[in-house]
Amino acid sequence: MDFWQAMEARQSVRAFDQQRDVPPDVVTRLLHAAIRAPSAGNCQPWHFFVVRDQETKKALARAALNQWFLSEAPVVIVVCADPERSARRYGDRGRNLYSLQDTAAAAENLLLAAVASALAGSAPSTRMQPRKPSTCPRTCAPWPWSRSVIRPNSPGARQIVFPWTQ
Repeated sequence: MDFWQAMEARQSVRAFDQQRDVPPDVVTRLLHAAIRAPSAGNCQPWHFFVVRDQETKKALARAALNQWFLSEAPVVIVVCADPERSARRYGDRGRNLYSLQDTAAAAENLLLAAVASALAGSAPSTRMQPRKPSTCPRTCAPWPWSRSVIRPNSPGARQIVFPWTQ
């Protein structure tokens, strides 16, 4: 499927085949698409959490103001903005604008990659209650790529850098 077909085919889906599995390699491809999104100053102010645990999906559905369809998806990828990452470089404008724009671009990349990967759908939910990352349920662990930073304009452009190992 080319880009234009994926864009035309993308729709919000509220019903999922709970028996369908989304293999880890497909999820990894989706996350790779997400982290290739542009961001102000290449700050990449996002975190991704891959959730397969049913109880955690139910907790997310409650946190999303009872959008129970989230708990029916075989896998949920929670996309979170990290406003302070942008604020370190751009101050309040980074915190209040750039981090949200950048994270929205990453989410759109993820949604289009889901369509291109023949996944039935994408159900973006922007009705989550804001919370500090430390309040995320313990079973909602970050995917190994969630904090990776690809620096496309740097030497070794294909290298993936994990900030917590630096």
